[in-house]
Amino acid sequence: VNTYKADGTLQAAGMVGNCAASDDVFPEKASVFFANFQVHYMKTYKRVVNTAVIPNKVYILYQRGCPTPTTEDAGTPQR
Repeated sequence: VNTYKADGTLQAAGMVGNCAASDDVFPEKASVFFANFQVHYMKTYKRVVNTAVIPNKVYILYQRGCPTPTTEDAGTPQR
């Protein structure tokens, strides 16, 4: 399915049309219970923590079309 921006240009599939720092691009959030991972939502990215491994592995996932979060924004992932 093709979607179009207000100006009539094609918007890439899965891409956020507007990614302002104040916008919440994850209006629907997963609630995770009884799993070996945690999801922490910020406005334009989310941190997924794999708690099944020690040390925990952290993944930073951000919406296509949004700027890449900085290490300071996302927290320093554990290695």
